[in-house]
Amino acid sequence: MIQTIVNNNLYDVNANFICIGTDEIKLWSSDDASPFVIFLNTKVDFDANGLDYEDYADMIVGEVRSEANYEGIMVIRIK
Repeated sequence: MIQTIVNNNLYDVNANFICIGTDEIKLWSSDDASPFVIFLNTKVDFDANGLDYEDYADMIVGEVRSEANYEGIMVIRIK
């Protein structure tokens, strides 16, 4: 389990990947969109969030990839 500091609070992250949506998502989404973090472990998690697991399966730990189809979304391999 990886511990992460968010807004000065330490969180345990039990995921292989995290998907981060930055403030840039407001460029293509509705006005009420806001930044987010989603934990991704399985192909089902990727599918449920509109991502193709095969595009990220070969990532190494610490690698960051921006989602080609949407500005402001990136996936990070954390374990």
